[in-house]
Amino acid sequence: MIIETKHYQLKNGLKLMLRSPLKSDAKEILDYLKLVTGESRFLLRYPVECPEDIEAEAHFIETINSHESQAMILAIIGDEIVGVSNVGLKTKLKLKHRATLGISIQKKVWGYGIGSLMMDQMIYLSKSWGAERLELEVIEGNERAIKLYQAKGFEIASELKHAIKETDGIYYSEYVMTKPL
Repeated sequence: MIIETKHYQLKNGLKLMLRSPLKSDAKEILDYLKLVTGESRFLLRYPVECPEDIEAEAHFIETINSHESQAMILAIIGDEIVGVSNVGLKTKLKLKHRATLGISIQKKVWGYGIGSLMMDQMIYLSKSWGAERLELEVIEGNERAIKLYQAKGFEIASELKHAIKETDGIYYSEYVMTKPL
């Protein structure tokens, strides 16, 4: 689904734009993914696991933009992508009351309020699609994200112990957080 472009002025005076991706954003999105996966242990892949196929990413963008109950949102400051989020309604009949979301933000703009604005948009979209429950997964120790999610009404529904194993052999739990809509 293509969302309406929105403009915000952040607390620090910077101008933020939230919009749907264009096919021409494919390379920049892939570059962004490599950057953010290297900045934080709280994402579910390493930079070497990021896709590099620009045509496949452009096709993915086209697919998600044409779907009536899925959306990708880019957070842009100036000409730079500083955040990406996805939200989508589950498709199986028994699960269609649930939507799932994912979000990532460049480390240099953590604390600017971008995550909160993106979450508000994803909550709004999920409600508009008729979702009754919104779900996300977060890695143990990601206190900034957990605090944001709790402020938006999410609660920890379950803990998957040892769900994440770093290359150094350290394990972390993954929390499933949910919010009724």
